Amino acid sequence: MDDYINLVKKLSAQDSEEIISNGSTDHAAVLMSEMFRRQKGGKAYIFTGSLNPLLYCREEVLRSIKEFLESGGEIDIIVQNEPEKTSDASLNGLSDDGLFAKIKSSGFHDRLSIRRAPSSLESIPYHFAVIGDKSFRFEPEKDKHEAFASFNRKEMAQTLVGKFAEFWGEASAVSPLS
Repeated sequence: MDDYINLVKKLSAQDSEEIISNGSTDHAAVLMSEMFRRQKGGKAYIFTGSLNPLLYCREEVLRSIKEFLESGGEIDIIVQNEPEKTSDASLNGLSDDGLFAKIKSSGFHDRLSIRRAPSSLESIPYHFAVIGDKSFRFEPEKDKHEAFASFNRKEMAQTLVGKFAEFWGEASAVSPLS
């Protein structure tokens, strides 16, 4: 894992266009943390099935998200799936101890918006995140944690932001922070 962390940090520092593979939730956490850490202000867009706490509630990811929000950043999120009904509420990013509760406690929840995808978008087979105007992570198959990412592929990032904007217009507001 140390080799992967070092590679991600090196490519980030170089503002590299190189594609980075991502084969696990651990890799996703390294990538997302670094993408949020390096971006000062701006927008982030996340299209996901759910806010998996194994990714979004990790200390290093939360710290990077909070730093991004502190720098004036804003995050828009679309979730495809209804929050799972489970006896373990921590498996749900919208739960009382999920991502939103952790962001609310930091005082930056006004910079975080979430919408629920309509049923017409539930069949979209991929997930993605775009942080800033050129960093992205893309999961071609939403049921796997395998993805690819880059810190400097503006065209791909903007294509994904365009898709996100289409989805955002169809999605409905969720108020987990009230």
